[in-house]
Amino acid sequence: MNEQALEVPYYRTASLTVERKLPHEFYAKAGYTRRTGAHGFVFVTPAAELNPAVFTGATYQLQNTRRDRYEPSISA
Repeated sequence: MNEQALEVPYYRTASLTVERKLPHEFYAKAGYTRRTGAHGFVFVTPAAELNPAVFTGATYQLQNTRRDRYEPSISA
């Protein structure tokens, strides 16, 4: 494993919330959150080991190829 080739994963988070007072002491609130990430850690199997005819075991390599995206629906 080449540890010098790995990078530190990073993530960005953004959120927005709006709250409003309605008549008769009612309140309405809506929120939105988005999170994205890059260079996440993932274990991958080299393509040469994916052939089941010559499968003798699995060797996994740690890489920075994972990309995450979390964007849920708007909550109320």
